[in-house]
Amino acid sequence: MSLKSRVTELEAEVQNLHEQLIKAKGVNDSMWDVLVQKCIPGKPLEGKERDGKGDGDEEDQRTRKRGRT
Repeated sequence: MSLKSRVTELEAEVQNLHEQLIKAKGVNDSMWDVLVQKCIPGKPLEGKERDGKGDGDEEDQRTRKRGRT
């Protein structure tokens, strides 16, 4: 197998893994949203918190955490 074809194969695999990671992250985020709604009944995750226009402190922490991927 030539080096160029191996690089192409690995690039395709990286793309596939990246797509899987994005899907897994979406599932993880949804699970956390459901968990928070069940554990904190008076705190729905809609409106300001959901669209990224919250009070800042929690959103900043969440953005930093999500930025690591």
